[in-house]
Amino acid sequence: MYKTNNNSELYIRQMDMSDVPFVYQHETKAFGQKIEEKALYAEIIENKIARYYIALINERRVGYIGGWVPGPYAEIITVFVKEDFRKNKIGHVLLSYLIEEVVLEKIESITLEVRPTNIAAIALYQSFGFEAIGRRKKYYKDGEDALMMYLLIGGNK
Repeated sequence: MYKTNNNSELYIRQMDMSDVPFVYQHETKAFGQKIEEKALYAEIIENKIARYYIALINERRVGYIGGWVPGPYAEIITVFVKEDFRKNKIGHVLLSYLIEEVVLEKIESITLEVRPTNIAAIALYQSFGFEAIGRRKKYYKDGEDALMMYLLIGGNK
């Protein structure tokens, strides 16, 4: 259990099948992803290298994080917090939780892509020590580049 900025109790747990409709709705709306719901079930439930976690306040889903952990590195695939719950440390807690989990799996580094225009997300990642290491040209469907970020968490620092 964690506390948000407004003192709400925040719980993080591993996603299960009941979370798929929530994730599907928000991946489609927030990120413009056109993933099939069936594929999302397979990703969350059956993919052995996938790690997905849901954030709950009063048993209400308010955000999620997901990544792949093929070892010896991990990649953050998605981070989402519902708009009316942003600026309450939920993204921070989700990212911290995922990092703690992958450290237990002896992961050496984590990568992610983020829109260069997403200043809030970049600030969050930098607060954990992520560094920009490059760009992926026209990565997003609208033609915007992706900023590639990297965090060394194990191995030889």
